[in-house]
Amino acid sequence: MKQIDFPLIEVEETAKDVIAKGGFIYQKWTCAGCGERVTGNVKNGLFIKGHHEECGHVTDLLVTGCNYVAFMPANARSVQQSTETKQ
Repeated sequence: MKQIDFPLIEVEETAKDVIAKGGFIYQKWTCAGCGERVTGNVKNGLFIKGHHEECGHVTDLLVTGCNYVAFMPANARSVQQSTETKQ
């Protein structure tokens, strides 16, 4: 596992938090076949296997780990604050 990849269960927990705050994610992993960094093309999708279209290898993300790139809306703080105010 490279330093930029983490266990899938940990990644899932933090990704759910990003999504709950109004953001979205794309899964990333290091291809076990060629070593390239790969970004998935499914918004808010986390998978246990990642197919690298360029080299054709399928990486077992339960073994290698993964990460994600997150995108947060400009009003992410107000989304969090309004959630806290309702409680």
